[in-house]
Amino acid sequence: MDKKKFGSKFLHIFEKLEYLYKISNRKLNANYLSKRVDSLFSRRVKIEELINLEGYGKATKAFINRKINLPKWATVDSFSKAVRLLIKNKFGVTTAIETHGSQSSKKNKSDSKIEINFKDKLINLFVELKQSVGKARSSLLEKKSLASSAKNSILRTFSFQTIFKRIGLSSHSVIKRQNEPSIKLAKNSLIIGVILYSDHLLTLARIGITPNKKVAIRGVVEVPIPGQIIGDNLVEDSNELADIILDLFNLLNLNNSPLLVVLSSSFFNIHTFSSSELKIISNTDYKVQSKSPYLPADTFVEFLRMSPKVHKDNLIRAVYSRKHTIESWTNMLETVNVPIIGLTPASPVVFDILTAKISERITILIDIDIKSTTVLIGSKSSSLDSFKLPYGASLYMSDSTYELSQNYFTRVFSSIKLAIEEYDEQMPTNIYVMGHGLDYLVKEGGPLPKKFRRVSDMGLVDYSYSPANMDIHELHSKSVVSTVDTLANIASSCL
Repeated sequence: MDKKKFGSKFLHIFEKLEYLYKISNRKLNANYLSKRVDSLFSRRVKIEELINLEGYGKATKAFINRKINLPKWATVDSFSKAVRLLIKNKFGVTTAIETHGSQSSKKNKSDSKIEINFKDKLINLFVELKQSVGKARSSLLEKKSLASSAKNSILRTFSFQTIFKRIGLSSHSVIKRQNEPSIKLAKNSLIIGVILYSDHLLTLARIGITPNKKVAIRGVVEVPIPGQIIGDNLVEDSNELADIILDLFNLLNLNNSPLLVVLSSSFFNIHTFSSSELKIISNTDYKVQSKSPYLPADTFVEFLRMSPKVHKDNLIRAVYSRKHTIESWTNMLETVNVPIIGLTPASPVVFDILTAKISERITILIDIDIKSTTVLIGSKSSSLDSFKLPYGASLYMSDSTYELSQNYFTRVFSSIKLAIEEYDEQMPTNIYVMGHGLDYLVKEGGPLPKKFRRVSDMGLVDYSYSPANMDIHELHSKSVVSTVDTLANIASSCL
């Protein structure tokens, strides 16, 4: 069989195969590399199912689901034309289909050859294929980057939801823009975690402190804690609470940063003694025990000397708390196994910072919780006493009735007035207010009644708090402005 007959027969078989393909209308990709690229995207795992992109918008989904359009030359039609031209030029034959077609037009072109550099054509096709695969690879990398970013964001949300699932409660996130200028942290700045616990709400903040005591709050998470984990006074389930704190540590990327724990003022009672009153500075002293609101066997006392030892009759501050309460928290902190800065009450620390900034004969500070109110009455580096009122913000909270919250302040003012009369003192110019209960009573930026002033308005510490610029800012409450101010004040003064 000569070359021409062989070429004619081969071309005839090839055209039959091509004809069958057209009848079946199968869109095959003849180029192996292009087919592999197309296969990659046609059978890819659906990214939106893997990372759950619900809520990320139609534009993101459209981008991820977008198909790559392969060039026209990568189809069977174009490829078969190239093969047909190669056979015609190599063996000098015409197609069988064309022979049975227009015979007259073929006679004019029977001896002519199509002048084409098929090698150059294949090179060009290969260059185009390489460019197309390059674009496909870039598109794939973009999708991978977008998916990774979205997945990281979802993992942060997932971690937070895991914490709430652990305690069997739901959460919502609130972000409010603040106008405080951002404080830049230097390399030698200290990063710590600060916890404030009050009325079954635990708030953890990631705080950076510069060498000159400026405070930058970089993340805040607030979670409700059920009664089976922390009761009215004691930590009931140390392991579960430790797990929650460690989850929050991971969420805020605190790693092995030191931890400062601040407990509600309602857990403590304060009284100041003259050294001449006490036989011995100890919780075994009868005078010390007489001022404790707890049973002697369940009393823990921390003493602080308020004046130099050279004074004959110096003042000694005694901070009372339930022994079992403190032990339950210290046992839990041993389980957490991170460096511990200390455990401290909230209001006495803020009181000392406040009295260092103002000059009044007597200072009154109230710490509002949900179920109770702690009142502190004293003066700078001198006497300080506290008493607890059996009501807090819970009875006076309302989203619409301004008068209801005002009734709380009227009631508190009457209670303070009676206490001041016992001290034989006059009412000071201002009564300073702190505590997360304040955020429930009065909307952020809302006015307080005459005589009352927010501690957060005093600017006791230079700190920045800008939720809009935080990666993590998850709240259970509508506002935590007073809580954040307390955290910043205590973090700055305790280090």
